[in-house]
Amino acid sequence: MARHHHPKPVGTRYLSRGTLVLVALALAGGAGYLYRLVFGLEAATNLDNQWPWGIWIAVDVASGVALAAGGFTTAALADVFHKRGFHAIVRPALLTAMLGYTFVVIGLLADLGRYYNVWHPMLPSMWQGDSVLFEVGICVMIYLSVLYIEFLPIVAERFTASFRTVRIMFDSGRTRATGVDAVTNGSGTRSNVAIMNASM
Repeated sequence: MARHHHPKPVGTRYLSRGTLVLVALALAGGAGYLYRLVFGLEAATNLDNQWPWGIWIAVDVASGVALAAGGFTTAALADVFHKRGFHAIVRPALLTAMLGYTFVVIGLLADLGRYYNVWHPMLPSMWQGDSVLFEVGICVMIYLSVLYIEFLPIVAERFTASFRTVRIMFDSGRTRATGVDAVTNGSGTRSNVAIMNASM
């Protein structure tokens, strides 16, 4: 089993000058994003039918997809092909991939003319098989769903100990209420509940 390094607090201030610059850039980007959603793609980007694409398409989509591809490849090496040397970097790679594809979706929402119809590929009755963006939408939805499902055990690990404690307390209360005094479970070994009851 791979060992994981435990996080330690960073000794520097969080709100440094660099962080404040990034916050200002994020606020400016968020304002531009809202302007695009309210006033439309042409008003925000100066694009029209004659000039329908900009270099920003490559930046917002290709960078996020490139980040996500590394996460998929690393997870495949560690979990599918059982390369033990890659287990240490699976979690950061999955986090990077999940964030990358999340930003791809945010970027695609800005690229779409009618972003409020983005849910249409979820319904087979609304599929448009001869549309290129249909393939892009289906692929991005599937990739993002897979990444969130793959990242879910990492998030759920935090709650495992709490659920185990609640279950032991619930099982021990039920055992005492029914008057069952069994010290072993079905396999003949002492269970956690039986050990708790024996010690009470």
